[in-house]
Amino acid sequence: MDIRETLTMRTVTALQRLADLEERGRALAGPKAAVLRTALRELESALEELRVATEQLNEMVDEMSGARLEAKQIESQFTVFRNLLPLGCIITDAEGVIAAANSIAGDLLNVAPRHLAGKPLALYMVDRDRFFGMLSTLRLTRETVKKDLGVRPRERKPRTMNVHLTQIPDTPELYWFLQEPVAAAANTTTGAS
Repeated sequence: MDIRETLTMRTVTALQRLADLEERGRALAGPKAAVLRTALRELESALEELRVATEQLNEMVDEMSGARLEAKQIESQFTVFRNLLPLGCIITDAEGVIAAANSIAGDLLNVAPRHLAGKPLALYMVDRDRFFGMLSTLRLTRETVKKDLGVRPRERKPRTMNVHLTQIPDTPELYWFLQEPVAAAANTTTGAS
């Protein structure tokens, strides 16, 4: 039994006890009986307020549970979408610390996406001044920043990639999209045949 059920049951029990006390109080007479009846009316009012508050609390908890479930579903859909993107997608905080990455980003950086979380994205950048310049520009303009940056995958030689940095309004996350330059990708494709 959860706390809400316990609170509801205790409120119902208190209302039943109050009804029993009111029934016994009707048999009393005299000045003490008037004081008792007044106290019982005040108690009845307080218990009714508690009952209403309990119902409102239950409704709010149900709404929050629904909203939490909806948020999890949206997050799951977003994760699926991010993993279907045909380019590397990395989500960082405002300082550039990685929160999540898709598999293509993991391939580009030669690190499993789950191992990227918590690491500064700057570790994988050749020219960190240009990297931090992108962060500064985004903070100032709030518009997508696009640059070619030297990226240093783990245990591979550095290479230049098209990097787009953007932020969805009113969210703290930064979205980094990494892609091989079109000419380099075309050369790789023709060289592989």
